This record gives sequence, structure tokens and C-alpha cells, in this order.
Amino acid sequence: MANSKKPKVNIKWTFTAVIISFVTAMGLGSVSEVLLSEAGLLMAFILLLVVIFLGVVFDIIGIAAAAADEKPFHSMASNKVAGARHAIKLIRNAGVVSNFCNDIMGDICNILSGTILGIILLKLSGKVNVDRAIMSALLSSIVAATTIGLKAAEKNIAVNQSNDIILLVGKFLYWLSRYLKIELFKNKKNKK
Repeated sequence: MANSKKPKVNIKWTFTAVIISFVTAMGLGSVSEVLLSEAGLLMAFILLLVVIFLGVVFDIIGIAAAAADEKPFHSMASNKVAGARHAIKLIRNAGVVSNFCNDIMGDICNILSGTILGIILLKLSGKVNVDRAIMSALLSSIVAATTIGLKAAEKNIAVNQSNDIILLVGKFLYWLSRYLKIELFKNKKNKK
């Protein structure tokens, strides 16, 4: 009989993910609400596109972390290439990185795009002489098709260019840790 271990649920990460989701959604939702309350229609559409694009970028990072190969980053790290050590940490924590990028940030961006779309529909309802249900269905379909189309297009890029993407993210994290003193991964001592 094969060794069949039950997969462990990382309770600590699950709890952390819930807290991060709540705080991030509340923060981004509040910021977008404030921006949109005074913004015109053009600004609302620009913010909608930014949120869709942000969701796609996080999706790319999540997929790249799961697909990247750790080996080349070891020689880069020994040659002191900026971001290589952070890239290794991203790859070693691919499950958490993927969950954060694809699930947490992806879902938050989807919810925000729906909220922004609702605000756009309210702004349009007084200006356009079109049935509200038709306008809602049309704009929702356009947003969904745009989001799905962009995510479908980026999947191959994320998988085929995963090492380059993860090195770029690693360099960004290196910059955060070096210049802003923000450390996303804590250094753990090896347990024997």
C-alpha cells in the first residue's frame, strides 16, 4: 500500500488569508468608493480598467510562482543577483503565493470591478436613454469578456516566462526590503 498521507491544512495561513482578504477588500473598496464618489464617468472607466489589469498582473505572478524552476536562482543568488533570494522564497512558497495572488487578490479585483461597474451604471442611468437591464447586461458582459480574455492570454506567458516573471517580482521584493524595510518573508532558521 502506498504511503497515503492526508494533506495538511495550513490553519495559520488560512486565518492570515482571511484577515488579509478582509483588510485589503475594505481598504481598496473604501479608496475606490471615495475616488468614484467625486469622479466623472471617464475616471470611473479608467479605474475599472486599472482594477481589471491589476487582477491580471496578480494572476500572472501566481501562475509563474507555481511554474518557475528554482535551480537557476541558486546560481544567481550565489552571484549576488538582486532579487534572486526573494525569487527562491517565492518559488518555495508557491502555494501561498498562488493563493494570495490568484485567489485573494484576483477575487478582490473581480469584486471591485463589479462594484465599480455598478457605480458606472448609476452614473450612466441618468445620461443614456437605454433600458437599465440591457445596459447592465451589456457592460457586465464586456467586463467579464475582457477579464477572461486577458487572463486566457496571459496563462501561456506566465508559464513560459515564469522564471523571468519571478525574478522581476523578486527584484521588486528586494527593493521593498532594502529601501523601504518591508520584508514579506521572514527568515526561518533550519530546523533539524
